[in-house]
Amino acid sequence: MKTVISLLIVLLLAGAASHRNRAWHTLLAMWTDCAAKSPQKSRTHNNLGNCYSLLDQHFSAIAEYQRAVALDKGNMEAQYNLAVKLDSVGFSALAIQPYDMFCKFAPPTFPEQKRYACERLRELLRDATPSGGSPAARSR
Repeated sequence: MKTVISLLIVLLLAGAASHRNRAWHTLLAMWTDCAAKSPQKSRTHNNLGNCYSLLDQHFSAIAEYQRAVALDKGNMEAQYNLAVKLDSVGFSALAIQPYDMFCKFAPPTFPEQKRYACERLRELLRDATPSGGSPAARSR
């Protein structure tokens, strides 16, 4: 009897694994499934954004990064990914806030990204400021 029960459990687990392998045949499929099942997890949306980014689906990537940041403003990977993607598609003004967050709060485990983000932030702020004036002078 124990053998029959053990065999049934093994067959059920094998069937579940086989189903999961079919459902997760690509990273995009896997992270889409994860987002559907765990829509409140920032990391999931960041990783789904990375998949879209690799597929050059820039606006889908931006939407996922925005979702990730909305769920967890402290997700520095998502802040950086959002800033870089916005910047790369020409929405540089919108990239300022996530670059700023990353520059201020990124942990030391991201030294190259932090260096790039802070340098790019300075460039964007300099470009937004009229020569010889401050940002306040621009609005006058």
